[in-house]
Amino acid sequence: MALKIWRGDAPAVSQVTRVTPANVEVGDIFTLTINGKALSVTATAATAANVVDLFVAAIAASEIPEFTEFVATNDANTLLLTAAEPGVPFTFTASTTNAGKSDVNVVTTTQGSTAATEVQKFTIPSAATGGTWKITFGSATTAALNVGDSAGTVQTALQGLSTVGSGNATVSKSGDEYTVTFASALASQNVAPLVVALYLDKPLIDVVQNGASFGPPQNEIQRLRLPSSDVTSKTFTLTFNGDTTASQFPPITASGLQGWLRLQWQDVNTVNVTDDTATGGYLIEFTGSAGNANQPTITAASTWTAAEGRYDITVTTTTEGAANANEVQTITLSPTPTGGTFTLTYAGQTTSPIAYNASAATVDTALEALSNIGVGDVTVTGSAGGPWTVTFGGALANTNVQQITGNGSGLTGAATQTFTAAQVTASSGPNHWDTAANWLPAGVPANSDDVSFEIGDSDCLYGLDQTSVTLTSLSFASTWTGALGLPRVNELGYVEYRTRDLTIKCPTVLIGHGEGSGSGKIQLNTLNAACALEVRNSGGSRESGVPAITWYGDHASNSIVMLSGDLGIAVWSDQTAEINTIRQYGGQLRINRSSINDLYAPGQQVSAHETTIGGMPVEL
Repeated sequence: MALKIWRGDAPAVSQVTRVTPANVEVGDIFTLTINGKALSVTATAATAANVVDLFVAAIAASEIPEFTEFVATNDANTLLLTAAEPGVPFTFTASTTNAGKSDVNVVTTTQGSTAATEVQKFTIPSAATGGTWKITFGSATTAALNVGDSAGTVQTALQGLSTVGSGNATVSKSGDEYTVTFASALASQNVAPLVVALYLDKPLIDVVQNGASFGPPQNEIQRLRLPSSDVTSKTFTLTFNGDTTASQFPPITASGLQGWLRLQWQDVNTVNVTDDTATGGYLIEFTGSAGNANQPTITAASTWTAAEGRYDITVTTTTEGAANANEVQTITLSPTPTGGTFTLTYAGQTTSPIAYNASAATVDTALEALSNIGVGDVTVTGSAGGPWTVTFGGALANTNVQQITGNGSGLTGAATQTFTAAQVTASSGPNHWDTAANWLPAGVPANSDDVSFEIGDSDCLYGLDQTSVTLTSLSFASTWTGALGLPRVNELGYVEYRTRDLTIKCPTVLIGHGEGSGSGKIQLNTLNAACALEVRNSGGSRESGVPAITWYGDHASNSIVMLSGDLGIAVWSDQTAEINTIRQYGGQLRINRSSINDLYAPGQQVSAHETTIGGMPVEL
């Protein structure tokens, strides 16, 4: 036995529940129901993702107030429901109606194509004068090439590699850009990308945009690139108009470079530096009085050698190499049917009905009977009932053909769908009876505990179904001014679907002792266990027309002593009470649908409806 004192200060945590549809068939109906309010969607595709996406859209558009209490998202093709307000729980039921049938699913496993020759491009900037560069293909690397070398020189070096070979690659050049086209033995295949490395003993600087004050004005922009290799122990300097910076260690951020240049170059009003994501370098833009003018190119020096200063050059594949390929499509009936027929459609032509358990030869014959597929244009393999693999050939060989579509409306005996829910994160917070952190000492009240609400105004609203717990005592001091229980009608306008009353067994309940204004809302259901309830005081009711304290319970030994306050017994039409004795010495007492053995209330305010006293009907 332990004393548990209500604190009501636990942090609020949002409830998260995952709902998973499975075995989905087109036409299946999936339903979420809260408080008798149902929201349904009908599957338009045989996938869980389809059902989830339909629910996400339907919940977002719904005007049902209960459905505003959570937010729905698609999480890996499951429906994730997250409480809209942390610490406010929601409950619901999920159900399905099997209205679907098996569907015909067709996927393209190999896309048909004619042979294609691989083309790759890269740029060696002429601004890298004095540097050298190399090409690596597979395990072989060329000798050093010079910046500005002709296409012929590069082609000779590339064909000299053991991994390429004579005649297997051609090179052309436009400006600083080289284009490599693979041929002969390397044609019609997807080859590995070239690896190009530039070696330079200084930072690489080129002009991206010349400054101009005539016509549309534009600022000068120059690009700075630092080596891809590790030169962090080295330094570099930049010179502009004869003004040379102090030494700087790489790497450096764009903002750091900007501050450094503004400090170092006294003759420049300002420069702005941003990252150049395309090259991994920096864009230096001259602004202010130096902006709209053609500026001299920045020069650079460093303490690293050319061998140490490696720049990785981006290689782009503009055409991916590919061999001839016949299109392959796979047809599957899912979920597995037990009867009926289906049809297949290719480029607007539809087969005659095909039996659910047809052989591959039967499917082949049905397809080749179409006017746009000739004999020998498809080959069908697979087991009776599928899956069937359709390989296009003949007049349709090496062609990206249209995808076959199917209609399974004539199939029968599909599998039954499911719609299951699992809690990811439980709701908890300052208003939860069932949150351990709300109690001192920590821990949700258990059998034989004494529970006390003594101070503060933190409401206790959720987790009130404690049917399996029997306390030793429960008390509410007048210094506690919070509320215990939920109103019958929610503030959003619907009848509350969560447990409204603290439902617990307790032989002794004391309400309103000591000094203070007391609570204006305490709702108790002591079930079929004997309870001695004493009410000494209460606050004014928080809910119009409802007593501040409401109680009901069904045990012949229940007893009530009332000194003051506002008490209602079985106030709602779905509640009843059985009581041995009531002793009222003050306050207001309202009794509905109760069976009382003995009532003593001389000169007190009592109302009674559908109530018997000593077996005799009484209306007061």
